[in-house]
Amino acid sequence: MPNFGKYGLVGVTKHEFEKETQWYWNIKAVTSGMELDNSKFLAHRRLVATVDGRTELPPTVMEVAFHEIALCFGGTNIPDDESKPVEEGGAPIIPNDATVEQIKDKLRIFPREILMEVWRAIGEIYPYWGPIDPNAI
Repeated sequence: MPNFGKYGLVGVTKHEFEKETQWYWNIKAVTSGMELDNSKFLAHRRLVATVDGRTELPPTVMEVAFHEIALCFGGTNIPDDESKPVEEGGAPIIPNDATVEQIKDKLRIFPREILMEVWRAIGEIYPYWGPIDPNAI
């Protein structure tokens, strides 16, 4: 990777969970390519049928959270199976090489509290992302 000097990427930030301190979630530095993907996502509209016809709506807050979390996912040691921790050879709940869509699909089974903790951590690292008001979630 090129060295951009003082404009350089931060790398990966390790977030350790508040309630499961042995678990972590790695957050990759946001690149301009990720910004581009995110801005395209935010600009998309979904069609919703109503009694008055069809209307276009922007992504929901949860859709934005899923997308931003998936884009900068850098790995986790949350185990896929309770019986075997990742450090002892178990598989992580999300593989490091998962695609953005695979990550989003897996996030559907997570408790909201974990997702919001990760999303807040992203906002602390990269203030252009994450919840607008971290205290609101």
